[in-house]
Amino acid sequence: MIAGHVRIKLILLLSIFVTAFWVWAGEAIQPTRHVSIIASQEGFYPERLSVFKGEKIRFFVTSSSKEPSCFLMRDLGVFLSASMGTITEAEVVFDKVGRHEFFCPKGNIKGFLTVLEHPVAAKEKAQREIASAKEKKKEKKKDKIVEYWTPREN
Repeated sequence: MIAGHVRIKLILLLSIFVTAFWVWAGEAIQPTRHVSIIASQEGFYPERLSVFKGEKIRFFVTSSSKEPSCFLMRDLGVFLSASMGTITEAEVVFDKVGRHEFFCPKGNIKGFLTVLEHPVAAKEKAQREIASAKEKKKEKKKDKIVEYWTPREN
């Protein structure tokens, strides 16, 4: 049998471990945005989408016609069939800013998804200090200190 104080220490250690794991796992969880796409004979609805860099998107794809269709994003390795009355799904995380095409060769339909820089990240990137205020280079020339301004690199 385990003594009472040892048992309490083990319970405390176990609870600390479980709490630390929950905190760690909670930080790793990324929110998911759900996007529904309908394939028809005329095209995709919506035909153009915008998401932010780093966002996790779950696509739900279906068709509005009796003819089977598909949803294909070749550069991301996503292929979903689109049939009337059924919904197929896939999850993608967009790591790079840019434009991705989605299409179905069977119906010759296509659409575009644009990945944008998140506004907060873009604002942080845009904020700059005056280069000459912080980065004055000093050079000694015969016991004189000469300061000169140089442009700051991005």
